[in-house]
Amino acid sequence: MSLRATGRSEAISGLSRLTRDCFVAVAPRNDSTTMSCIFCKIISGEIPSYRVYEDETTLAFLDINPTNPGHTLVVPKKHLADIEEADEETLCQLTKIMKKVGLSLKNNLGAPGYNLGVNNGSAAGQLVPHLHFHVIPRAAVDGLKPWPGRQYSSGEAEAVLEKIKL
Repeated sequence: MSLRATGRSEAISGLSRLTRDCFVAVAPRNDSTTMSCIFCKIISGEIPSYRVYEDETTLAFLDINPTNPGHTLVVPKKHLADIEEADEETLCQLTKIMKKVGLSLKNNLGAPGYNLGVNNGSAAGQLVPHLHFHVIPRAAVDGLKPWPGRQYSSGEAEAVLEKIKL
C-alpha cells in the first residue's frame, strides 16, 4: 500500500483552506449535497488527496488535519450522509478496509495500536455529511486520552436499558 498524491496540481497546503471553506458549504443537508460534498469531490478527483487505498466501492485517504501522522479516513464512494443510510454490505466493506489500513499503520509506521472512530451526526462532531470512519494510529505516549467515563446513578442503567434494548 503506497501513499500517493492524486488529483489536480494544486498544492496540498491550499487544500486545508479549501477544506475549511467546504465544511461550511456542505454542513446543511439538502438535495445538492453530493454536488457540494467535499468527500464526493475527493472521490471524483476534483480535489486532490493522498490516497492510501481504493477499490470500486471504497476510498481511504489521509486526513488533512491528522490527530497523528497516518490518520486515515475510510469512505464509501457512494454518497451516504451517515451510518444509518449505509446497508450492511457497505458497512462490512468499510470494516474490511479499516482493518487493512490499521494493519498497514502498524506494519509500516510502527504504530502499536490504532483507534477506529465515526462521528455520526453533527452533535457527535461530524463535520462532513458523508459517512466516514477515522483510523488513527496511536502510541503509548502520544498525549491522547481515552473518553472520560462516569458511573451510572442508582437506577439509571436500568432506565436507559429499558429505552434502548432491541
